[in-house]
Amino acid sequence: MGLGLLAGMAGGTSAWAAGNGFAINNLNSETVEGVVRIDADIDYNLTPELRDALHNGVDLVIEMEVRVQRQRGWWFNEDVAALSQRYLLGYYALSRLYVIQNLNTGVQSTYPSLGSALYALGVVRDFPLIDATLLKPGERYEAGLQARLAVDQLPLPLRVRAYVSDGWRPESDWYRWSLP
Repeated sequence: MGLGLLAGMAGGTSAWAAGNGFAINNLNSETVEGVVRIDADIDYNLTPELRDALHNGVDLVIEMEVRVQRQRGWWFNEDVAALSQRYLLGYYALSRLYVIQNLNTGVQSTYPSLGSALYALGVVRDFPLIDATLLKPGERYEAGLQARLAVDQLPLPLRVRAYVSDGWRPESDWYRWSLP
């Protein structure tokens, strides 16, 4: 089973590097039983605006988007697969617990602190990316991963703020790597 360790993060250093925003720090892919799976470490650092909103009852939806493209050199790359995994991050003031709900599966977990919830959200293990039979031998494929706040899921009055203020739109750079 092939292991594809990644060369590095696409893009460059962003303004979020100071601790407010999302960053993909580590990622590797491996083909296991015919499925390409990924492990990733994502730092989710909420801006002060988002922390205040969360503690005042606003649920935040965090999205992890993954794409696979066939490289065609002289023409546009061909999209092979794309998927979006969404998580709801909420805070229950009475119990002082943070909740993360996988919106794709409905699985929910609670955490005693925001730090532990964000850490758990950022540890991605054994995530199925694509069936290896969809990757044609001899072709070159590139995958990309990005994490961001789903601005379209904010309450309408906050969506307006999100479109004009960077503090309401944290997102990581695309992390790109070649598939084996």
